[in-house]
Amino acid sequence: MNIENIKKWVKDIDKYEAHCMVDISGEEKRESLTEHLALTEKYFDFLWKEKNVGGMMERFYDQIFNHFSKAAKEFMSEMARSVPLFHDLGKINSEFQNRILNNEKIANKREFSCVAGRHSMISAVLYIDYFYTELKERSDIDQSEKKQIQPLIMYHAYVIERHHSDLMPFDKFLESLLAGSGNDVMEIFQQGRCSAWHKDFSLNGKKVKRLISACDKSKAPDQTNESQIALYAYVKLLYSLLVASDFYATEEFMSGMQIQYFGALNDINEWADIFENTTLMKNVRRYQKCVYPKTDDELQKEKDINILRSEMLCDAEEVLKQNFEKPLFYLEAPTGSGKSNTAMDLSFQLLKWDKRLKKIYYIYPFNTLVEQNMNCLNHVFDGNRHILDSIAVINSLTPIKMTQDEKRKEESTEQTMYYQKALLDRQFLNYPMIVSTHVSLFDTMFGNTKESAFGFHQLMNSVIVLDEIQSYKNTLWGEIICFLKEFAYLLNIKVIIMSATLPDLDLLSMNTYHAVRLMKNTGKYFHNPCFSHRVQVSYELLDHTEEAIDDMLINHMKQQVKQEKKIIVEFIKKESARQFYERLIEDQDICCQVEYISGDDSLMERSRILNEIKAVEKSVILVATQVIEAGIDIDMDIGYKNISKLDSEEQFLGRINRSFKRNGVVYFFKKDEAKQIYGEDVRVDKAFSLEQQEIRELLLKKDFNTYYTKILEVLKINYYNRIGDGGLRDFFVHKVGKMNWPDVAKRMRLIPEDKWSMSVYLARVLEDENNHQIDGRALWAEYVRLLKNQSMAYAEKRVKLSEVTSKMNHFIYQTKRNPNLIYNDKVGEIFYIDEGDKYFDHGKLNRGKLQGEVGDFVDFI
Repeated sequence: MNIENIKKWVKDIDKYEAHCMVDISGEEKRESLTEHLALTEKYFDFLWKEKNVGGMMERFYDQIFNHFSKAAKEFMSEMARSVPLFHDLGKINSEFQNRILNNEKIANKREFSCVAGRHSMISAVLYIDYFYTELKERSDIDQSEKKQIQPLIMYHAYVIERHHSDLMPFDKFLESLLAGSGNDVMEIFQQGRCSAWHKDFSLNGKKVKRLISACDKSKAPDQTNESQIALYAYVKLLYSLLVASDFYATEEFMSGMQIQYFGALNDINEWADIFENTTLMKNVRRYQKCVYPKTDDELQKEKDINILRSEMLCDAEEVLKQNFEKPLFYLEAPTGSGKSNTAMDLSFQLLKWDKRLKKIYYIYPFNTLVEQNMNCLNHVFDGNRHILDSIAVINSLTPIKMTQDEKRKEESTEQTMYYQKALLDRQFLNYPMIVSTHVSLFDTMFGNTKESAFGFHQLMNSVIVLDEIQSYKNTLWGEIICFLKEFAYLLNIKVIIMSATLPDLDLLSMNTYHAVRLMKNTGKYFHNPCFSHRVQVSYELLDHTEEAIDDMLINHMKQQVKQEKKIIVEFIKKESARQFYERLIEDQDICCQVEYISGDDSLMERSRILNEIKAVEKSVILVATQVIEAGIDIDMDIGYKNISKLDSEEQFLGRINRSFKRNGVVYFFKKDEAKQIYGEDVRVDKAFSLEQQEIRELLLKKDFNTYYTKILEVLKINYYNRIGDGGLRDFFVHKVGKMNWPDVAKRMRLIPEDKWSMSVYLARVLEDENNHQIDGRALWAEYVRLLKNQSMAYAEKRVKLSEVTSKMNHFIYQTKRNPNLIYNDKVGEIFYIDEGDKYFDHGKLNRGKLQGEVGDFVDFI
């Protein structure tokens, strides 16, 4: 199947066009249909080879069909690789040619009035007709194989039909073929009313019903979860490849820019050599060569925490070397043991050992961790502009990346193609290394929008390091681990999940593709005095009532201030934290600096606070919300924390005496109920909280395995073993296997859509860490100006808007919806208030003034 076949099937095909545009000189450019199909096929084939899609296809066939003949596999491969040739064939629609493209060479006969000027359904119907006939005539494929292949015809046609749209339920597509626009299109070809089509057309309702019946059998309830996910991944990958190829081909016509680089990390040695040349890694390698391994007894006596970090990295590396062909790894190690550095080393080693791997993702739960780890990467690769330009942060807070070279060329040539490239790179994740959040990754994996699928094919042949995957709702852990394991197997992904408190998620995935534990003996580190005795824990304040706790905390802190201790206190409600902060700054007996940090603070404000905390040598008090748990790099002497989840308590302990050079103490208390904040999370049930002596013992022993075994058992009973609606099996059979994309996206969304919140832009003047002012009013004016500019090229506008909106995040706050809020302007869903300063007290946002009443928030940013 090739472009020459297409030319024979369409009468006067050279008259048909795919796109038209007016370039910057005012000259009209037109692209023929065959030119676009050939260009799309070129990019599709390039991605197919670069991503080794053939290897994935083999794994997919084995997962779904068990053993197939060589002829059957070759036919299925031909079917997949023909998708780009058919995807726009429906543009033979005369209404599309005449009305949409103003192609005067084609008269508008309105034969396809049932779809107006659209073309994707026509393309899908032609694909089904061709391959149904081809499959039927193949004598080298037996009947049982043909029956199993038939559903793929429909899956591929579905991809073609949706390539300009979001992914909607597959059943809706089948329904349209029986009694909707698909059926109408089929009748037009059956009756010979499309004069452009010169090929026999034999598809009819009876054959469509036969194909739909084959689809129903392929999605039978007795299929395994793995086979359901395999089908989901296969269809989404094909969709992603087609959408990307179509975009690249269209962009080449529009701007003349050929996309030749798709973000592959081809020379890992260049990156690894720089990493190995850091002082830290030189010390590790010296230890590895001359000392490693130490005996357990020797390590128990070791007081140098850097020795323990080196030992841990070497242990993990040894286990990885023996198991690098496996798809999934757990890295469980204490807070402060250097997991991030170890993960960087392991990801580089994997790319060295498996030459198919070409990309690295570092995925964190919160933007604060993204920022922190990007700073680490900047430090490691400092001075190497080529590598730093190859690392991209993908989140809502970071502008679309343009390399220094692209910026210079843009300024000197005034050509917009460099904006086009920057936009395409961002949309399709064309970077060797990506630092992002769980939310962004899960949107790529599970989102049903076209934009979500842009980067799905880029997950292939990559290393994904997932930090603190247990941070999100535990009712999704079963789905998450099942998807991750199957994606890793099918797409050749190596997944490293790391945490100090890591649940054994294998228990929720029917034990398929067992994860490799990189720490064979976690007690070797968790029970070492450097980690287990670094912080003493006290429960003396847990006995006090909610009304008395604020007074008790303040009195207790005053004694610590006299001893010049650096103090941190964490509340789980923003309002509680804010009220306590205000009490402290008004208390004249508190003779030290007091700061307050929450998710409301801009990055600039957060950076200022943390830098000042680190610089203070005497006593200081930091009042915080849960944002402090998210790996923020501070080292305090004394901690106070409102109890919530055990893993949150352990994360908080990691902010105390990190260097193991002083005596650290944490006092737990209870002011607010965690259940009001975390809702259905099993971990905040009283039975699993520090109110129970058993749980206190588990924290003391760092026995998170026993703790999570209890949690997972409850989850299995309450959620994953549940039969019927909402159960894990029901989800994979009726949502994933039936490709109900919107329902899958909704279930896998980490942060539920909140229809009761609103985005408010509070204009004021801020100062960055270099004392440069950022005028919120001027920034808003620039934002509005860019939106209204209709003459600017689309890609240039998107890049410049990303730069502006990145800065706008310093001024935007999510609050409970307040219908009585008085605002000055509104663009989209952002409400603009000109006098933003009046909503701040002592430099901190007063939410009560914005929303009238205060709700409960999990304050992670």
